[in-house]
Amino acid sequence: MKTRQIVPWVWLGILLVYLWSYAQLTPSLVGKWGSLGEGPGEFNAPEGIALGPEGRIYVADTNNHRVQVFDAQGQFLFQWGSLCVLETKEGCSSLAGQFNTPEGLVYNPLSGIVYVADSGNHRIQAFSPEGEFLFQWGSEGNAEGQFNNPVGLATDEEGRVYVADVVNHRVQVFDHAGKFLKAWGREGTEAGQFRFPSGIAIYKDSVYVTDNGNHRVQRFDLDGRFLNSWGSLCSLSTQEGCVDPDGDGPLRAGDGQFRRPFGIAADQAGRIYVLDQGNNRAEVFDAEGLFLGAWGSLCALVGTEDVPAGTGCLDPDGAGPSDLGDGQFFFPKGIAVSTQGLIYIADSDNHRVQVFRLAGLGY
Repeated sequence: MKTRQIVPWVWLGILLVYLWSYAQLTPSLVGKWGSLGEGPGEFNAPEGIALGPEGRIYVADTNNHRVQVFDAQGQFLFQWGSLCVLETKEGCSSLAGQFNTPEGLVYNPLSGIVYVADSGNHRIQAFSPEGEFLFQWGSEGNAEGQFNNPVGLATDEEGRVYVADVVNHRVQVFDHAGKFLKAWGREGTEAGQFRFPSGIAIYKDSVYVTDNGNHRVQRFDLDGRFLNSWGSLCSLSTQEGCVDPDGDGPLRAGDGQFRRPFGIAADQAGRIYVLDQGNNRAEVFDAEGLFLGAWGSLCALVGTEDVPAGTGCLDPDGAGPSDLGDGQFFFPKGIAVSTQGLIYIADSDNHRVQVFRLAGLGY
């Protein structure tokens, strides 16, 4: 249907539905755990997060070079992994089951396998849900089946494994045993090209990729054919590039834009959740890329050399330090959504996991 054929009352209906959806996206923090450290339940810049069997939550504890596993309430269950730099053999007691800055992971329910992007070692490792090493594939390079800093992982309904091959600026696809099937993308700014693709999510027959350096999300079919994209650079702290999408309407400047988006996930209804890490927030879209809502702002609980501890942190209800910074982020990177609508976010530079539920989504 051409745009000029839509009568005004239809446009009004579309607008009202859109405004209702936007207004109903109210985040509620329902859980959190973690702090900076090396012990069980502590983290050092966690990035990937995935949901597994029996309600387990798997977290790639990136700078501790391990995977930690928690129950549905965030109680520590077990862990595996330690530092092994394959290039120099630093720390390597085995060539398998150890990591160098693991950044992404996913559980494949068809094969019962947990896949981990062993990013610094340029390979994918496969484990049982209990952490038993099964097999691996990949090495540093740009040939088929090789990687240069793999990060984002996703699986489709056939059990295929999709890998964001970041510095090779492409997506690679494998069967459940690691056999190369296909790849698409190269460095660039055009449709279907990437600059450091970081996260992958799959909903039905669509593959969503956070195109980190191009500040956008690109959508493809399962064969890698480009469908559409959305987003552009907006730095909320300076307002660089930020656009108000509806003028005096309910949206704000920067809604639907990004600054180096990273993690991405889809829920059962096809809503797409994107971690706008450079703007320290999460954004929600429909399956076509229509902006629905956002939440979050900067809170540096620990701080870095450039950002002092406490910067931006708010006390949401004045109850004291126990909830300081709740619902805020410092470079969030990993995200997963459960079938019950719980949203798990690896709040990377705050060294914790936060869990949310959004009102109005029908769960």
